Amino acid sequence: MYAIFRSIIWTIDYYVTGNGKCPVQEFLDALSPESKAEFIFIADLLEEYGLNVKEPYVKALKGHKKLFEIRIKDKTNIHRVLYFAYTGKKLILLHGFTKKTDKNTCKRNRNCRKENGRLSCKEMKQ
Repeated sequence: MYAIFRSIIWTIDYYVTGNGKCPVQEFLDALSPESKAEFIFIADLLEEYGLNVKEPYVKALKGHKKLFEIRIKDKTNIHRVLYFAYTGKKLILLHGFTKKTDKNTCKRNRNCRKENGRLSCKEMKQ
């Protein structure tokens, strides 16, 4: 009999604002149980396979080489969580939102990015 050992080689961290808020955690707490379960499933894939996880679970954002989105879909809504890969096999979750249109707006994509080696994540208005 063979034993299969799952080795987690990536870690997932949440972006925390200067005033101590965690936008992604607040967003995830408000999701339906179905959406939370799907997020946990995708997060487990990311922890195990890192940047090798592809569609339909995650997708690189067009025009942003190192910015990705976790893609969550339930019966009534489509949700996204933006993240990027950081040194040391670490994924940083930046912001979560529920899509209201079919296309992601350029403004929302521009608001979370790395500038001069530092993370810049402006508060986004829904």
